[in-house]
Amino acid sequence: MSTTEWTSYRRDPSQDELEAANAEIARQTEAVGAIEVQIQSLISEIGRLRTQQRVHQEAIHRCKGVITLARRIPEELLAKIFEHCVEEGWTRAPIVVSHVCSIWRKAAMAPRVWSHIYLDANSVDALGRTRFWLHRARHAPLHITIVASWSTPRTQLVDTIAILRRRASQWRSVKLSIDSLAVTHFALSNFTQPMPHLRELVIDTQLHEGGDIDDEFTLANAFTEEVAPALSELRFSCNVLPGRLRLPRHIHTLTVDISDSPMSHPLSNLALVDLLQDLPRLEHLTIQLPLVYEAQMLNEDPERIVELSKLTSLTLHGPTDLNGLLAHLRTQSLKELRLRSLEDVGYRQEPIGPTLLQFLEQGQASLETLELHDIDLSPGTFEDCFWAMPDLRTLRLHESSISDDTIKLLSGRDAMCPKLTRLDLRWCSHLAGKALVDMVRDRQPCPLEVDGDIRMGCTSEVTIEPMMELGILNCCFVEERDVLELARMTTVRLSVCEDDYCRVRQCCENTRYRQRLRLRHLATLSSEEREQYRLIV
Repeated sequence: MSTTEWTSYRRDPSQDELEAANAEIARQTEAVGAIEVQIQSLISEIGRLRTQQRVHQEAIHRCKGVITLARRIPEELLAKIFEHCVEEGWTRAPIVVSHVCSIWRKAAMAPRVWSHIYLDANSVDALGRTRFWLHRARHAPLHITIVASWSTPRTQLVDTIAILRRRASQWRSVKLSIDSLAVTHFALSNFTQPMPHLRELVIDTQLHEGGDIDDEFTLANAFTEEVAPALSELRFSCNVLPGRLRLPRHIHTLTVDISDSPMSHPLSNLALVDLLQDLPRLEHLTIQLPLVYEAQMLNEDPERIVELSKLTSLTLHGPTDLNGLLAHLRTQSLKELRLRSLEDVGYRQEPIGPTLLQFLEQGQASLETLELHDIDLSPGTFEDCFWAMPDLRTLRLHESSISDDTIKLLSGRDAMCPKLTRLDLRWCSHLAGKALVDMVRDRQPCPLEVDGDIRMGCTSEVTIEPMMELGILNCCFVEERDVLELARMTTVRLSVCEDDYCRVRQCCENTRYRQRLRLRHLATLSSEEREQYRLIV
């Protein structure tokens, strides 16, 4: 501001100055008004453009919905996905997916999407829901799940089973999940109709102390071969093993899972023998018992034998004494044997060796797969068992003290188990990596050059098959250089498989293995490098 302008504000303005100021104010006010009009016009234009932008964005969204993978999936595949959702336990999947879009609704109308009938007998509208599901399922094969409890009104349970019974010719699997053995027995008493295509039966129940029934349970009457000729698989889960359990004689696969038996229900191996002696066609058997049966498995009659001539797969999972059942079995066709102990006490497992050896020798089985999970054997017993398994192809050892000398029995010109091609070792804390390298190298079919030294493979008259896959998890004396050396000769797996038993127990995680063996950088190898070394990490 100049001195002249500054002094003009320190005196009263003249008449001319007042008129000039008012004129300037009017002019500026007019300019501000014009600018405001422009601003409002631009704001209106922006709003119009925003509206057009939303229209285009909605069009893009609709077009993306047309080309999205979910819209391009064939109807048959969508229906299969919805069916898998129901199989995994999402019982309301058909209802929910029907509200997504017209294409999904059309796919959800496939009868097999509604073929898994989940009946909660305690629900308010159990009858109406069952009728609705059966109407949508039409003539598709049915998989029935019935959930009830000791407080379920008997009339409601009878009425709902009566509705399902009209479609018995469509049944493929039936599961009863009832927390009372008495109610389960009552429900089964209503299964009087032929079930010609029923293949799988699952019973999940409980026996309560001081109940109004004894601990006898029979399925043999309701599911005879005349009534259910296609029934092949049975899974029985209970908190105790009933004193007398009678099962259909014509089943091929049996799983007995006892969760938490009270001490007032002691069990002997002869009770299991009694159970198995009426199942001459059994091919696959799994028995799981809780640790509460430790030192409870009594052998009153060691001479008692049951012949399971068609059995090909046997899994025993429970206390160490459960393996005493082997002394009572004769299985000429057995191919797979899995022994899994819940105990971690070495001295308690000493009797398993002679029992297992006797079983292998007397059973005359051509065993191809042997798994010992938390069960250990002495070096001498390992050697005797190897001699008794000339056809063994897969050996899995978990928490074993197998030694270098024992591994050497599997190599050389006179190698035991000449057909062994897959070896899985986990938590084997006494085994050195060099012994594994030497064993795999000695089983190679052709000469190998190592550090300028040519070593020959096995040249004996008996063909020694090479090792195709070697699993190593948490073996602390198998080091990085051993793994890389092994990977040059065979496929080395450093992680559990998808269907691996240890995946359920989470006892052999890949991360723990890498930390223990300092092999973290192996995970950074490219797929080409892994193929070069034949590593699965």
